[in-house]
Amino acid sequence: MEVLVALAVAMIGIVAAFDLVNRSLSQSNSAAMRLTAAYLAKEGVEITRNIRDNNFVDVTLDPLLWKTAGGLDQCNDGHKGCRADYDDYALRKNVNMGADPMIKKSPAGFFNHDVGAPTIYKRKILIDDSNPDFLEVEVVVWWEDRGAPAEISVSSKLYNWWLI
Repeated sequence: MEVLVALAVAMIGIVAAFDLVNRSLSQSNSAAMRLTAAYLAKEGVEITRNIRDNNFVDVTLDPLLWKTAGGLDQCNDGHKGCRADYDDYALRKNVNMGADPMIKKSPAGFFNHDVGAPTIYKRKILIDDSNPDFLEVEVVVWWEDRGAPAEISVSSKLYNWWLI
């Protein structure tokens, strides 16, 4: 009888340990997905910032060019937004978020929309250009995590520092 009780206690401990390991692995995978999504969202803001900065090179032609060139004025529809990759000089308007391709990962390890293996992530860049002094940029990245939709959003204000 004592042996059976000892075996039962040992089995409960072993099952609990395996369950703990299983949950830890599952949570670490979810954390890795969230971290990648956060980096992709931040990259979207940085891409937009780089396009805005490049627009200042041409600002001598038109003072409003800083917030319109490079597709910055095409991302304010509030729904579809735009997309861009790290090597783009302009934002591309999303035609249909359901039909647009997932972000891909190239063999070199770079995320983009053109070359590589599809990932689980999609990204859209939304820009509110209603204020004359800054652009309100919001980047949304979404994916599916264990059958449930997941999303992360990063926002930033890009100011017209040329006039400062």
